[in-house]
Amino acid sequence: MLKDIENQIKKICSPKSEIFYLDENFRNIITNLTEIGDTRLAYSFLECLHLKHINNYIANQHDREEIIKILVILIETSNFNIGQLIKQRANRYKNKNLFLKINEK
Repeated sequence: MLKDIENQIKKICSPKSEIFYLDENFRNIITNLTEIGDTRLAYSFLECLHLKHINNYIANQHDREEIIKILVILIETSNFNIGQLIKQRANRYKNKNLFLKINEK
């Protein structure tokens, strides 16, 4: 089951992911990840949420509030935190600044 979920996450995270694939699998992945408690897979899935095609998919769903609620449950059950978010972004965007210093005058 874990390998199946991992493959589904890879397909969803792909920019070439088709909308029908997202429709069939997005909510099931969240539910399965919440139930099995595998933090590595949960973090992998949560990393995809900042991708444009995933954001567009969520924004265009009639039940996007419900999707957000179940995502919050996944975040809480996986103990995802700002440290994990920073680690993900640092790994993904190695040559970009994570923080910008703004000087006040």
